[in-house]
Amino acid sequence: MFASPQSTKRFPPACRFFAQGQCRAGDECLFAHILPIKGPPTNASHAVLFGDALHELDEPPPQEPIASDSHSIQSAIRDLEMDQLIKKFRPRFLRTSLGNEHAPTRGEVSLTLPQPVDGIYSLQLLLIIPSEYPDVQCSLRIQNATIHPDTRRRIEEAFEVHEWHEVRHTTLVQQLDWLSTQFGHLYSQQTS
Repeated sequence: MFASPQSTKRFPPACRFFAQGQCRAGDECLFAHILPIKGPPTNASHAVLFGDALHELDEPPPQEPIASDSHSIQSAIRDLEMDQLIKKFRPRFLRTSLGNEHAPTRGEVSLTLPQPVDGIYSLQLLLIIPSEYPDVQCSLRIQNATIHPDTRRRIEEAFEVHEWHEVRHTTLVQQLDWLSTQFGHLYSQQTS
């Protein structure tokens, strides 16, 4: 067996494309998809202690409930993917609601199609990202007035029922890329 960079290192290097919101490899990526850590450690057990600070912790720190840990991971993933959307679609992305902890976030995206379909060069989308994302799938609404309402509804349903949960680590950027490449096929299916 040949020695590759992955087999000689314990941990793979960070994926620079994931940090930019442009990694399309998903599970096949050979690099680590690392979530950014913001701010100082919130738990003393995560802090690095030196000298006298070691003796200040006579009792072990209380364990936080697992639900809050999973919630913080969800919010970190959600924030990272929102940053990726903003970076990729910067001139064509508008965040219409900042959503508090329990409210969905809404954002408007102008998605350019690789090949025009029936005179449609771009899709005007309203993304609705629930506060439970990525555990709950986001939804979208097509805002183009030139597309028949029934066709819009069917394409939206096709996007929402696509098996995103089967493909781990599929980001919102990857899902929108899928929609832009599959739109011609979905549109022709719905109009025929």
